[in-house]
Amino acid sequence: MKKSRFDLFKLVLVCVSVLFLSSCSNEGNNDNNVEDLLGTWNLTALTYDGETVSSFSGTSITTDFSGEGQNIDATIVFGDNPNAVNSQGAYDIAITYSVAGQESSQMISISEYQSEGTWSLKGNILTLVGELLSFSSPSDLDLVDSGDSSIDYVIEELTATTMRLSATKEQSFNQSGATITSTVNVLVLFTR
Repeated sequence: MKKSRFDLFKLVLVCVSVLFLSSCSNEGNNDNNVEDLLGTWNLTALTYDGETVSSFSGTSITTDFSGEGQNIDATIVFGDNPNAVNSQGAYDIAITYSVAGQESSQMISISEYQSEGTWSLKGNILTLVGELLSFSSPSDLDLVDSGDSSIDYVIEELTATTMRLSATKEQSFNQSGATITSTVNVLVLFTR
């Protein structure tokens, strides 16, 4: 298994061609209050799942995977003027993956990450530019691009004390003659 980074700043940023499937019907929802978003949030839960399909010479191998954050000690801060977002902390990810009926598990530690970027809010779509969280999958995919790449998160819930975000990213690339396609679904919960 190769490790892939889904950078913490990108998970709340991660994480991605975001939940276009789920967000389309809710894009016009303007019920989210910017004031509820601002300030410091504690990462409470992080889960993700997906699959990677590797195709070479007409043969495909599918790897299903899931990950869950554990031992979480991470925060994210949303500021205004400018709309800056900063994240830092550490956590472990318990990842399970299955290839050809064989299941494996491992614990991956994400320690001392720190990232920054910007945010914008339109309806229930929170767009983050920069890295947010770090993830691992059983392929060598850059699931969340660094730099100026943006990720749209669907705000599933936003109150003064709870923020729940979801996203989906699909990515495909060629490596050594093989085509590798991955889909990742992310759910992140923050509280304060």
